[in-house]
Amino acid sequence: MIPQINAVHFEASTLCVAGCPGCPRNYNGHSTREGYPKHSMSIDEFKTIFGPHMHTIKEWLFCGNFGDPLNCHDLEPILDYIDQHEHQIVKINTNGNYRTPEWWATLAKYDHVSICFALDGSTQDTHKLYRQFTKFDRILKNAKAYIDAGGDASWQMILFEHNEHQIDEARQMSEDYGFNKFFTVDHDRDNMSVFDAKGNFSHVIKPQTHKAPRDDGWRKIDNLKKSIESRRQINNRVVKQTYDLSEEGDIKFNCNTIESNRVYVCANGEVYPCCFLGLYPKTYGSDELAVFKNYLTFENNANNRDILEIIKDFQFVKNSWQKPSVDQGLIKKCLTECGQCVQPEEANPIHASWSKDKDRIYRENGIWYQGGRALSSERQRVLNQRQDALEKLKA
Repeated sequence: MIPQINAVHFEASTLCVAGCPGCPRNYNGHSTREGYPKHSMSIDEFKTIFGPHMHTIKEWLFCGNFGDPLNCHDLEPILDYIDQHEHQIVKINTNGNYRTPEWWATLAKYDHVSICFALDGSTQDTHKLYRQFTKFDRILKNAKAYIDAGGDASWQMILFEHNEHQIDEARQMSEDYGFNKFFTVDHDRDNMSVFDAKGNFSHVIKPQTHKAPRDDGWRKIDNLKKSIESRRQINNRVVKQTYDLSEEGDIKFNCNTIESNRVYVCANGEVYPCCFLGLYPKTYGSDELAVFKNYLTFENNANNRDILEIIKDFQFVKNSWQKPSVDQGLIKKCLTECGQCVQPEEANPIHASWSKDKDRIYRENGIWYQGGRALSSERQRVLNQRQDALEKLKA
């Protein structure tokens, strides 16, 4: 799929002290699920996996699906190893609730590293509603120590109904503390029930006020667990389908792996094209990865096989994009995360640059066009089928 590795999305550890309800490692904030390894990558594993490719890698993002990079015991030896290679930048995303201010001050010695701290509000009362079991003041002290020692820090704030009124205050705090950047994000991590460490219902995370509120309805942790495990068992019995190698289709998926020569590497060494597909599909289970899992019959752990050789075996992912529906082989996760490009740019401004592409496919008033000309009735049918599948999945 890619000729060389220029960027790595890296899960240094699957361990974490927080209980964020939107995290796949727990049950809406309570305990931990099964199916994923409890592991942090060692420096020896890191050298084995990435050593042959350090001369082409230019960018690292330390941010995993399941854990916080600061839980990796060999974080400093790994950063030392990266530091031995020129022209490599590292961004680390963390909740910042770990270690001491003194340790954070020493981390500032890495001038190629920047830290993104997750602070979801301007007070502990709002921050803790999503970032359960973390301390707002402790994170700020750690960040301040890192910044005062010369570190490059940014403040990320996920927006919800309970904290959207604090944006200006949080932004001002970020300036007062010396953060180089403050930004807000909306990850759709809302409309969910939250359970505490004992499994008791705590509260509901609601979206920003301009979004339609919903409630998943879960009030008992045992019922939530049964529902999740039941779906997992069903997904694990999905029958393997057959992909045919059809010619290139019309819909362009915004695939970061292909566009940036980027790969996703899990804490245990498993390699995937991206983080959306890297939810340990062989063991963890997900309805959006059920068909994808059944194609993972090859060795995809980079402790045992070279990364580029592994990525070659993921060609079936790109081939699946030519399928008209999930039932016929289109990987659901690709569709829900990167299939926005089937929409006209008016609905997706982030993809507006594609309007300059004369081959771009777009829909206007219910009709599909390419280069200003309406497509054939057969192409209209296939594209409408894909569009309907996308809208149903995202509903």
